[in-house]
Amino acid sequence: MLKKIFIQKRQLSLDISKRRIFIGFFLGLFFAVIFYALLKLISKSLVVFDAMFNGYELVTLTEANYQLYSFFIAFIAVNFSFSIVFEFLVNTPIGFLEPYNYKRKNILNSQRVTNWFLLNTFCRVAFVFGTLSLSFKNDDLFTEMNYIIYLIIIVFIGQMWLSIRWFTMDNKAKFFLIFISVILLITFIISKIEFINNVTINKSVLSQNILYKHKIDRVTSGESQDLTEDRYLLFNLYLKEGKNGLILETDNKNQFTELVSLSDKINIFKKRFPKRLEPFITYVLYIDKDLCMSNVKKIQQYLKDKGAYRTHYSVKDKEHPFFIRGNKTFGFTINDFKPEDLKSKAIKISISKKGKYFFQNNLLSKEDLKTSIIKKFKKDGFSPFIFSYNDSTKFEEYFEVLSLTKNIVNEFRDDYAEKGYHQNYNTLSKELQKQIKEKFYWVFVGEVN
Repeated sequence: MLKKIFIQKRQLSLDISKRRIFIGFFLGLFFAVIFYALLKLISKSLVVFDAMFNGYELVTLTEANYQLYSFFIAFIAVNFSFSIVFEFLVNTPIGFLEPYNYKRKNILNSQRVTNWFLLNTFCRVAFVFGTLSLSFKNDDLFTEMNYIIYLIIIVFIGQMWLSIRWFTMDNKAKFFLIFISVILLITFIISKIEFINNVTINKSVLSQNILYKHKIDRVTSGESQDLTEDRYLLFNLYLKEGKNGLILETDNKNQFTELVSLSDKINIFKKRFPKRLEPFITYVLYIDKDLCMSNVKKIQQYLKDKGAYRTHYSVKDKEHPFFIRGNKTFGFTINDFKPEDLKSKAIKISISKKGKYFFQNNLLSKEDLKTSIIKKFKKDGFSPFIFSYNDSTKFEEYFEVLSLTKNIVNEFRDDYAEKGYHQNYNTLSKELQKQIKEKFYWVFVGEVN
């Protein structure tokens, strides 16, 4: 009898009026929406600031990842709101001058401790992933950490249930399922609310991105490599065929169309460094694939006259949007060779239209051209290349054969390294790589028809 009365009194000590529950529910919704809007504003601000300090390269997410990200932000907002409402409902005496209630204080203290412990733990995880994200330009890292988001949601749902389970004496499984359903439903509904016009903000940011502004669609290549040169020694030059002629632009946002202005930009850039570092300046060309080779040749000749030694063609990463510069390039050394200067008999390839090439008086496809070159190398040994094209040849057409020949040479180098040293060519020492390069050299010269 005494035990029954004690249980009833203990249950009464945790009773919360329906009016207070009703107020708490709508108060929770209000705070959840406010927190969600605040978190979305903060996250978007961080993305915009990151873009401003990284060439206006806007971090983008796929639609699926964006929906998951919004759901996660909404859930964090609901969790914050739950903590406030729980305090409002429990940390208030039922009656005036009610004696100190140890049960209520125990529940509140437990809820506060677990809240701070979990927040501290996941803040540490967020710091680690935030540091790693500095080297990512897209949603690669976000995709890899999806399981962390699921884990956080599961843990905090469990933490919220542990806080309210004291108020459910019977049918705990039923109340648990109802509780999860309500929390997830509220989170889902809030996540569909858009407080920020992402389209307008993204367009405003990307309007300052040179690749996006001029719609520079670069070429792709399987022979690209990561750019390892020091960033401060890179001179980036963007080329696009405009309505009024060739468009040239550099990272300082000043557009120009005269080579005199380009000379000024290069001279200003060189003044930043001592004379001994000038040979190490690398010129990275962001060329639209439809640009005519006459313009490309003119710029390359101009750079060579200005003392350029090393040039890279920027290559588009297929996994990223075209306006992300990335780190993939196709590099080569600028030489002074002319077709008549080549000592050995060169392999001449004439670039035709629609992916066809003239080689040894035959019109070949790209695949047949590769097979023919390999057969000739095996029979007669290595020779330089002469790429013949006309002024109207597109850069993409020229780059296709350029990349193809580099691929062929690399295959010979890899095969020789595997047979001779039982290693991949890229893992060999610089001395051995140099010896193999001298044996299987890649030299090319451009020639205008």
